[in-house]
Amino acid sequence: MCTYFSVMLAAKFFDDQYYNNKYYAKVGGITPSEMNTLEVEFLFMAKFSLFVSSDTYSKYYLELQSYLSHGQCKHNPETPLYMISPSLSSMSASQP
Repeated sequence: MCTYFSVMLAAKFFDDQYYNNKYYAKVGGITPSEMNTLEVEFLFMAKFSLFVSSDTYSKYYLELQSYLSHGQCKHNPETPLYMISPSLSSMSASQP
């Protein structure tokens, strides 16, 4: 569920137009009241800091790419993730 809230808050953080909590609650299979409570709890745990530095993003991106390249996901390891994400197109394929 933590990933779900991360994605929801990322959408709210970066997008000017996003769905309301009632919609996210329905998709997540919880009540709107529970969604609101969990959202606030998540924000407090994150200390209301939703910005991720480029270095941190790259670190987790490379860890995910490494995980995917070991065949533990349905992603085709022949297609490097940096080719999928335009924001990472400057990264070289030689990075671990």
